[in-house]
Amino acid sequence: MKDYKYIEELLESYFRAETSLQEEQILNAFFQDENQVPQHLKAYRALFTVEEEMRRERAPQTSESFDLQPARRVNLRPFYRAAASVAIVLCLGMAASMSMGVTGDDKAPTAEAVENPDAEFGEMEQSLTPQSSAVVEKKDTLFLY
Repeated sequence: MKDYKYIEELLESYFRAETSLQEEQILNAFFQDENQVPQHLKAYRALFTVEEEMRRERAPQTSESFDLQPARRVNLRPFYRAAASVAIVLCLGMAASMSMGVTGDDKAPTAEAVENPDAEFGEMEQSLTPQSSAVVEKKDTLFLY
């Protein structure tokens, strides 16, 4: 029977977190061979072999489940063409509206722009009175002018 005193000392220092990386590699190498490990140390074997067993289990799954192909590039050229087309149409529309003399000044006057708002209201009321009376008289037919 071999003397495993050095391995037992390494195990004690391992559990106190005092081992170096080289000493941990010695423990890993010792516990990899199941026939070499004595009966009283077999309980510790799982601590050092679980990582290797997990690596063996994962290796076939990753190669079968993942198809390692290069990433496909998305072709953005059609989107660029569509954006350029929209920009051209907008520019042409703005140029056409400017050449025809259409400006944004055709808006209704605001209360600040009207010098006498009461007079403006009276004029608007007079212009709408004939239309509103026509709507009231002909309830079933609505004509908008």
